[in-house]
Amino acid sequence: MPRYVLPAFHADVLAPGETHPDVPREFHDAAEALGPRFRPALLRYRRFRGVYPMLVVWAEDAPALTGDPAELAGAVYAGLHRNMCFACRTWYTVAYPDHSLAPGSVPHVPNCPACGAPADTARLHVLGIVPGSAGPSRDRPIP
Repeated sequence: MPRYVLPAFHADVLAPGETHPDVPREFHDAAEALGPRFRPALLRYRRFRGVYPMLVVWAEDAPALTGDPAELAGAVYAGLHRNMCFACRTWYTVAYPDHSLAPGSVPHVPNCPACGAPADTARLHVLGIVPGSAGPSRDRPIP
């Protein structure tokens, strides 16, 4: 597990199949299900206490990781969230980008897998939808 020392935080990026006790199992499962562009990581901020699990997402397959900060150039950090398609109201577990950490350019999901609505209509501006995470719509008003 290489450690990347960046200006705001340290990032420990896990290799495929590698685990860490501070990275919840759902991050490992999501990275495996979403493909080789996604890797689980553990962030340690310089100014805040604690560790924060995230996914590191590249535009193409993740490079071989050696600890050189240039390997993270263009990558985006993402958290796992539950998000709803505003067209069909189906809920998904998604990799939601945190562009404040690294404003990279990584492709987003173009449309809702359930109804086909474009990302703008569905409000699914996410980096990936975890396969098999679709849940039933909920009968509550949209805020």
